[in-house]
Amino acid sequence: MGGKLKRNICKLDDYSILSEVKDLPDCQKNHIGDALEYACCFWTKHLLRIPGGSSGVEEVQEAVDKFFPTCLLFWIEALILMGKLEIGELYMGQLDRKSMLTIIQGGASCKWVNDSQHLTLEHFDAICNSPSQIYHSALPFCPTSSWLHKHYTAELSQEVKVVKGLPDGWGTCSRTVTLDYGPLALTSWKDIIAVSLFSGDTITLDGVTGIQTTILSGHSDFVRSLPFFPDGTSLVSGSDDTTIKLWDVQTGGVVKTFHGHTGQVYSVSISADCTLVASGSMDKTIRLWDIQAEECHCVIE
Repeated sequence: MGGKLKRNICKLDDYSILSEVKDLPDCQKNHIGDALEYACCFWTKHLLRIPGGSSGVEEVQEAVDKFFPTCLLFWIEALILMGKLEIGELYMGQLDRKSMLTIIQGGASCKWVNDSQHLTLEHFDAICNSPSQIYHSALPFCPTSSWLHKHYTAELSQEVKVVKGLPDGWGTCSRTVTLDYGPLALTSWKDIIAVSLFSGDTITLDGVTGIQTTILSGHSDFVRSLPFFPDGTSLVSGSDDTTIKLWDVQTGGVVKTFHGHTGQVYSVSISADCTLVASGSMDKTIRLWDIQAEECHCVIE
């Protein structure tokens, strides 16, 4: 893979906007191909499956240490061209969570993971729209302490030099997501984030990349509360339209709707055994709903 990756692998015009490239699928097929696409998408996954104590740990360590300082930017560019940067981030995140700086249980380590993730996530929108921005904006604005500044001096020498204002290290915010409407309520389950918007809709986002995955449409007014079920497959929402809805997170579809409140629903909660939903409303009542029967079990005034 490292021998085939290179800068501007698809030979696009500099600063090209991917949405404006008419023959992008043909460029991908002709310059990247199936074999390199697979390698780019899944090499980290295969790396995670190497058993601890393997005899080839030193060789793998050497390959990893060679790949990141020479091919990281080319790999990111290829993933963007294939529309699969989120896959690279997903597996890089798994590498990081599995053991921060340790890739293989047998002892191979990767000091590049943290900087690599910050590079892509902090500039995610810009580089996804235009891959050349990896070199023109993402790289030059990396912190001075980053290994990227130390190992990509050749690429940096070709770009505009930032003489003042570079941070010493990466910030605590790794990704900023811009929404079409203001957020109202927010909840999360593992790497899924659910956000209710002032439009009345609720969207789910990938917790690593910030990419929108589903939209939950059905309420006619603001959603004030939306807890996840413990397994993350469903969530419940309480709305100013006086209803409570049960949603399938994967499909974005409404499973059940609960009617009964006469005022805005400000808070909802799920029982520990996932059989009941409690809702609090401006009508000065708390209602307990039987999820299976889809009816009000009790009213507390």
